[in-house]
Amino acid sequence: MTTKIQTGMIDGLDEALKSSAGIVRVSETNIKEDFILWGLTATITTDVAANTLDKGSDAGFENGDRVQLETTGTLPAGLVLAIDYYVVGVTTTTLQLAASFGGAAIDLTDVGTGVHTLYVCVNGEITGPMIIEDGVTVTIKDGCTLVVV
Repeated sequence: MTTKIQTGMIDGLDEALKSSAGIVRVSETNIKEDFILWGLTATITTDVAANTLDKGSDAGFENGDRVQLETTGTLPAGLVLAIDYYVVGVTTTTLQLAASFGGAAIDLTDVGTGVHTLYVCVNGEITGPMIIEDGVTVTIKDGCTLVVV
């Protein structure tokens, strides 16, 4: 899926990126506010007995989404930071992760510690030059890319 953000919509770029599961193209080059390049996101908990990640509600994740994780502590055993995973076995409130597209679910053996966040990796493209105004922060999450052409 491609989300095309029109000139003048840059003020809403952060929200547009969080709701996109694919490629974002921006024709505006003046970045006016802080944004984080990532897609859908959800805070998750681990159910070791069911071997699932609980996202609490239908956050929009779909089987095949390429995702990464971040945590304030340690991830559940079986998962590693800065590694691409693929969503499998998605239900309204849970999902599983695989190491490859369409692969088998990873065995989760403990719940880890801290707060865990799952996010869809997004690829962005901006027609350059890109001007980032003073005081504005652009954050590109692991697994996401931003290309200035």
